[in-house]
Amino acid sequence: MSDDTSTIDKVKENMKKFLTPNSKPTMETFPELVDCIVWLRFVLAVFFGVWIGKQGGGGSSILAILNFITFPPIFYCRTFLAADADSYGSKLYFSGVVQGLALATLIWVYFFTDSHT
Repeated sequence: MSDDTSTIDKVKENMKKFLTPNSKPTMETFPELVDCIVWLRFVLAVFFGVWIGKQGGGGSSILAILNFITFPPIFYCRTFLAADADSYGSKLYFSGVVQGLALATLIWVYFFTDSHT
């Protein structure tokens, strides 16, 4: 029972750090930021994949998906959190991009195919 409580407390602490404006996280103060950005990319991939699939987007949607998954999380880190991106290296910029693109493409293909039976 204590493991569940400590896990929930850790998640709450990470979410608080991730949603606090101008918190200026670094690799030493918030190493979980990379994981939070990966999960943010997955959430964006699901929503954008469903939206593009329902709208019937074509092959050029792949580039739109890639841009939507890559740049808003970077913008969020730089403007909202004021994160020290140099301390994270390229992990902050590119972690989860390929996986998010694959997830969005899978969801897009499913909904596009479903609407064009």
